[in-house]
Amino acid sequence: MKTTGLTKIKPWEIDNSFPVDVLTEGLEQDGDDAKQDEDVSMDDVEKLDEAKDANAADESDGNDENARRVKDWSKLHQRNRTPDPPGALQNALELLNFKGLFVNGERYSMSRAANPCLEIDGVGPVGLPLGPRVAGELVGDGVELMVDASKIRFQNSGWETWLEQEMRMVCTELAGKKVRPLYRLRNLVLESSDSKFSQPKPSTNAIGSLVIFIPSSFTGGHLGCSLGVQSKVIDFAPESHIQTSVLAAYSDVEVVWHPVTSGYRFSLVYDILQSPTDPQSIPRFPDVDDAALALEQAMQEWEEDESDEPEIVAYFLQRQYPTRNFTPRFLTGSDAILMAHLKRIAEVHDFQLYLVQLELYQSKYGEYDPEGHTNKVDPRKISGLEIESELTALDVHAVDMEGVPVELSGFDFKGDDYLNGEIDDAQPHCEYDLFVEDRIRVDEKYNRTLFLLWRTTGELDRPVQVTYSHEYAAWALQASTSTTPSARETILVDSIRSDPKKTATKDKSKSEGLSGYIQALCKCACQWSDLDILLKALDTHDIAANLRPTDRFPVYANLGLMGVDNCVAAYRAFGWNDLLSFYEDAARRDVSNPRRHELAVRLAVAAKEAGDTAVEAWSATQQETVPRTLNPASIPEVEWLLAFGTTHGAAFLRDTIYPQLEEQRLEPAFWIPFVRKLQEKPFSGELACSFAEGCVLQAVENLRPFPTWLGVDWYGRPEEQPAPNLIMEVLKLCEDTDNIDLCVRILERMKQAAQDGTSLAIPPWKYYLELTRLLDAHIPPIGNSENVYDFRPFFREAVLNILSGKSKGTQSFPCPFTPENLATLVTALNRAGGLSFLQISNQAALLTGRDSESLKTLIRHFVAHWECPTDASSVKSERIALLNAVVRQSINVFDTKRFHTLESTKESVDDMVGMLKFCFEVGADNEIQHLLVQFVTPPLGISVPQHVSRILAPFLTALRDYLATRALDLETRPFAKCSASIVKAFAATVMLQTPREVITDTEVAQLVCAKACRDCEHVRDFIVRDDREISLPMAARAREHIIKQLAAPVPKRWGITFGVEKTNSGPHRLEIFKPDNMTSAGLWAENSQRGKALLTLLGDEQAQRRILGSDYDKVLVQICERRIQSKRSADEEVDVDSPTKKTKF
Repeated sequence: MKTTGLTKIKPWEIDNSFPVDVLTEGLEQDGDDAKQDEDVSMDDVEKLDEAKDANAADESDGNDENARRVKDWSKLHQRNRTPDPPGALQNALELLNFKGLFVNGERYSMSRAANPCLEIDGVGPVGLPLGPRVAGELVGDGVELMVDASKIRFQNSGWETWLEQEMRMVCTELAGKKVRPLYRLRNLVLESSDSKFSQPKPSTNAIGSLVIFIPSSFTGGHLGCSLGVQSKVIDFAPESHIQTSVLAAYSDVEVVWHPVTSGYRFSLVYDILQSPTDPQSIPRFPDVDDAALALEQAMQEWEEDESDEPEIVAYFLQRQYPTRNFTPRFLTGSDAILMAHLKRIAEVHDFQLYLVQLELYQSKYGEYDPEGHTNKVDPRKISGLEIESELTALDVHAVDMEGVPVELSGFDFKGDDYLNGEIDDAQPHCEYDLFVEDRIRVDEKYNRTLFLLWRTTGELDRPVQVTYSHEYAAWALQASTSTTPSARETILVDSIRSDPKKTATKDKSKSEGLSGYIQALCKCACQWSDLDILLKALDTHDIAANLRPTDRFPVYANLGLMGVDNCVAAYRAFGWNDLLSFYEDAARRDVSNPRRHELAVRLAVAAKEAGDTAVEAWSATQQETVPRTLNPASIPEVEWLLAFGTTHGAAFLRDTIYPQLEEQRLEPAFWIPFVRKLQEKPFSGELACSFAEGCVLQAVENLRPFPTWLGVDWYGRPEEQPAPNLIMEVLKLCEDTDNIDLCVRILERMKQAAQDGTSLAIPPWKYYLELTRLLDAHIPPIGNSENVYDFRPFFREAVLNILSGKSKGTQSFPCPFTPENLATLVTALNRAGGLSFLQISNQAALLTGRDSESLKTLIRHFVAHWECPTDASSVKSERIALLNAVVRQSINVFDTKRFHTLESTKESVDDMVGMLKFCFEVGADNEIQHLLVQFVTPPLGISVPQHVSRILAPFLTALRDYLATRALDLETRPFAKCSASIVKAFAATVMLQTPREVITDTEVAQLVCAKACRDCEHVRDFIVRDDREISLPMAARAREHIIKQLAAPVPKRWGITFGVEKTNSGPHRLEIFKPDNMTSAGLWAENSQRGKALLTLLGDEQAQRRILGSDYDKVLVQICERRIQSKRSADEEVDVDSPTKKTKF
């Protein structure tokens, strides 16, 4: 939707009226936005390819029959007139169903258009784009340049080839059929803003003109084209210096060349001629006047016909159009002419006319011949298609003849009859999905445009209900100045009244929209003196306006939806008796107390003007009743309520107003401005201090421990959000009114609610974070005031809630340790008196639920920002105790089990070294031994061999390298003990006894066939290697040969298995698998090398002995000496990583 300045333009505020300023078939619609202005830039208009292809797919020679069909109208009309009005209407519609356009245009970039290489006699070559200096010399002063064809030369031989090709394409679109037109250059025209231009006229023997605007910069100079009811304004000025533009039009079309406002327009004018051997090769644009007359006569007969047939006419238009932002202005060719005449006739003869776009989606399944298949599906190879009804969908988009969207109900677009075919008669857009080798799914999309036409006065057994959007209907009715409703205005009224419950909402913006709908109905009821509309509007209002039912209050109406002005206008228009019950109900139940009072005052004035004493008396009574029977008050009513202290005295405010407000248990958001404004009033001195204190107490008592307000989340969905500012405002109110004891009550209730965890929609820490910031900014610095310590309990609760790893409430998650939140935590600790109140004994429980990374972030922040006085040893000890406790907790929750789920061992090792670095970084050296114990202990469910082989062995290498950066080695305590544990565990659990010569060379040789073929050699090489599996692409014959070898008794005894993986392209793959017993020798050798590398990490032999102690020789034998075991079969093999072998370090 376009905007002008800051004013939002609604679709219905734009003039879309006929004559249809249609988009020509050769022009394309600009993006997705429909052009709404009458002057449409050719450069900005693009047509969707899908619609263009569909329109071009149905080429025929139907235009040749148009003249004859119009002449034969009288016969057709007489034949169908009396017995068959639908038949006469159908015949008349078909007379206006032709192909072709009255004007067509195209634009070409410089890469798509040929350069003619112009040469003019007496001037010489003319370069393109035409420059202003050369153009000025050619035109002269105030006279356009018009050069006869005889003086023009084209030096580019490719110009004629390009011209013939493009002339054929443009004229084919113009004629609606494939044509090969003849053409003749008439002249060259060059014009400027000072030119006295005489527009070119087509030659007498030409059937049309074609103008080529070659590149030359200009502005203005739009072309106005018109023929009958069709008109078109075309602007070639945008990018005219780099575009070649072509315009083709029939001779009967009036083309007005408007002068250019700047620059120079350069054009070549051609005549379009018929072939002398076939004078009918290019059909002339039909004369539709007789057809339009026939259409009007048929519709008049239908209007006068007493039968119910036809109830509705549904008629498909010729062309396809883009669905998005569709309006009647999109129509082209005969569609535009037909709808222009239909619109005029429908308005005269009281018919309802609407345009509808249908999008039918259906899926079909069938067989597909895949032979020679490429990436592109060949539709000719599809057979046996059947519709899957469950995957059929129909989208309906309807607009009126002004382009305003409507909803139509009562017409079955799937099942009802159409006058000229079915939805799927057109060429669909197809997408294909080959989901099995020979099965295919075809997704079809049909895009059809039709009109619906029915008699407004007809009695339909199946009425078509037309509904406009509530927003448009209210806008149009508010703009109405008529004294009686038109048929369209009646539909607008019904649209608003169609579904009042649909608009009932608590959303403010939608409630304001509902107010506009109701007020539009009331305005029109008074304007048309139609009491029925008003009464139905009040019914709608009564249903939709009950927006405030709560546990404490009954249902209240909202008089604001109708407006006091409309209430008074209704009284003036319809009197009192018919509306008495409404006024009494509104005065009693309206949600706004000031509006109740205003209604009584305004009605009193109107009654006095009318001399209605009864209404004057009723209004006077209501003015006295309203302040004594208050409905639930709201913040905007504060000033109105306090005004009674001035008009009725302070005692009236205290004794009459306040008791009602107290009974309503209003939110603190009401009492805060009430007390503030009360203190400003001159009569406040007449009230006792206890009155103000009572109002403050109301604010405190009605304040929830953790108040919320209704906001929206990231997705725009309603979501409760914390309202700590409200708590702060109440605290300030208590402080300003010397009720500091009430602050303690508020904070104590927060503490109790956080501990109970009852009815918490939001975690308490969100409130404590924000309140800590607000209070710290509000109260004096530490040591400057005794009042500061009144809030120390609050800040202690804030610290505990921010640190806690467990959060209560429906949104249960702990406070994230962001830099901003941690800075607030330090502030709360300072205000709470330091770390002394955090007892070491409960820190572990307090931090339960926090992950290791969060705790590391917390400690780093404390180390960087918590400064200890040099002479405060107690503070230092508290700091160290806190640091050690949190580091110990971060070690305890460090997750080593997840390392076994990671693909990369490096990531696991890096995390372990990172944790070690952290301990050194924060000075927690005494926690390193606890960390190493956490590392070497296998997680639950993980065997010792798995943990040692996958995690600890690589970690030992990284540990040695990191310690070297700190001038340490693996002999340093406590790393020596950790290193010894890892190496011993590797030797004892990973280095297992393995068989030697599980399979002999003689047995392997038996696998090779007698011919020693190449395929068998591949398999034999795999058997002797340590690989566990292999996948070989093989043709069927070779695959069967290998399978036969593997199925022999010896490979079976070894435990070899195999399978075939099928592929869609290429040969299938033979997959062969070996059991563990056939690879254990290689695995032992590999592990032996790893064990030797671990020993090397410890240092030389002396260092190894110092670290391993008395176990050195045993470990050396386990790692370096291969132990022989008797030959085992596959079913006797034991998994070296089995959890059953898990042992303790």
